[in-house]
Amino acid sequence: MEDFFQQVEEIRNSITKIAQNVEEVKKKHSIILSAPNPEGRTKEELEDLNKEIKKIANKIRAKLKAIEQTFVQDGHVNRTSVDLRIRKSQHSILSHKFVEVMTEYNETQTLFRERSKGRIQRQLEISK
Repeated sequence: MEDFFQQVEEIRNSITKIAQNVEEVKKKHSIILSAPNPEGRTKEELEDLNKEIKKIANKIRAKLKAIEQTFVQDGHVNRTSVDLRIRKSQHSILSHKFVEVMTEYNETQTLFRERSKGRIQRQLEISK
């Protein structure tokens, strides 16, 4: 059970890291959209953050899937139902938090895309 709780803590820390990165992404988006000519460095930093978020998200998905696989095995081994309930509960909570953070990330990306399109359209209208 101790290994399980260590895994839970690792996943929780990773989810927190993604949430922090999402906040950084929002800041970079604001900088890029407010600058007349955004610096290449800012765009590179944004790209690095996006890559890191995707990498961490894939690791979390794999860990959550591995935990879910243990439910099937534990059912056959007939672990105490209390242990199994705790594991399922923790898995459910972590999955929910992960989905929440990734939804916020996707909304942030969509908003940035829309605002970028609007900015480009305004620039095109001005140049006509």
